[in-house]
Amino acid sequence: MLPETGVPMLPPNTDEENKQKLNDFIMQRTAENYKFHIFSQFMEPLFKSFCKDVTSHSTTDLSATTDKWVKEKCDLPSLRPGNSQNSF
Repeated sequence: MLPETGVPMLPPNTDEENKQKLNDFIMQRTAENYKFHIFSQFMEPLFKSFCKDVTSHSTTDLSATTDKWVKEKCDLPSLRPGNSQNSF
């Protein structure tokens, strides 16, 4: 049973922890399928911008900053390769 206040929020990972977890994940998945490395080249800048822009001080803050990040960084023009405004 969950407490009335919900699941406690964990302290955010440091940039170094996030980078190490991402690198470990990429290595594992690339070993399973070499094509994943190409996909990771596209996803790594998005992951870094997510870590930079999204905060998790509270569930409300997490929801608001995630929504803002998705609207700003994940719209189709921003995701197209060669977009001059693409500044993850």
